[in-house]
Amino acid sequence: MSGKDGVIATDPVAYGRPQGGAQYVAEIRKVTDKPIKYLVYSHHHYDHIAGGQAFKDAGAKIVAHRKAKERLAVLKDPATPLPDEVFGKKRNLTLGGTTLELTYLGLNHSDSSLVMRLPKEKLIFMVDFIPVGSVPGRGMIDFYPLEAEGSIKQVLSMDWDRLIPGHPGPGDRLGTKKDAQDQLTFLQDASDAVKVAAREGKCWDAVEKEMKLPKYEKWLGYENNLPFVLRRYCGLWGRGTRGSEEADYGKKTPRNPGAFRLRLAAASARADPDGSASCRPSAGSACRPRCGTRCAFRTWSTGPCLSSPRSDRRCGHRRAW
Repeated sequence: MSGKDGVIATDPVAYGRPQGGAQYVAEIRKVTDKPIKYLVYSHHHYDHIAGGQAFKDAGAKIVAHRKAKERLAVLKDPATPLPDEVFGKKRNLTLGGTTLELTYLGLNHSDSSLVMRLPKEKLIFMVDFIPVGSVPGRGMIDFYPLEAEGSIKQVLSMDWDRLIPGHPGPGDRLGTKKDAQDQLTFLQDASDAVKVAAREGKCWDAVEKEMKLPKYEKWLGYENNLPFVLRRYCGLWGRGTRGSEEADYGKKTPRNPGAFRLRLAAASARADPDGSASCRPSAGSACRPRCGTRCAFRTWSTGPCLSSPRSDRRCGHRRAW
């Protein structure tokens, strides 16, 4: 975005190209000599945001969601400088009377993805979580399937006419609200199909090799990318991996998970030194009492109480860390 007061750029896209960021700056200089005020990271994935140092050298301030900075601070990629400014839900950048709205809708393609909208132009820019006329691929690896549906519904409720995707769609065309709705329907169809197969014990190999969604066979990337989609939904419905547990963990526990586990174990031992949890009959079921037992580090689980509660502590010990 270029105006009389300067330039706002997004995503250097210099992954694997050491000079990519500098080339992007050079292309901007062919259009305007105005200062580059801001560089916005769409999310924390390197294939889009590597190469930001050239923009910092040009005087730009890097803006991103706070989760992007948290991720990048741990990874320490030399080609990807940390953001200078972060925010939580919303941030507006205004130059020369033009406003770019930055909105965080929650978990979807990543836990740091932004929606960028030019309200006057009714133009919206999103990277990777709403492809245009195509099947998402390897990016499904850290996709949040349940939450993404909610994010897409929020996007559909926003005021816009044209969508710029993070990767070109068929014929390099821009997207529409129909494309966003179609992507939501595709994810829901994939989810529903895999859920049935998972409950029949067909995840992972059988689903990836045999399942087809012929309704979408004309979409770009269907043959190559569909297995990635099916694998992610097998993770959800066949294994119980929602994808949001890591994000929830980051919000609810200290930065040092090892110390946290030790403190939690000590607290559990103090509360139940002999391993006997109090057992009470569940409502309406005195013939089969239930035992609510605090499981170490993670979950509450229930199981029928026998002569000794300790003998039936059905704790689902998930390897959460």
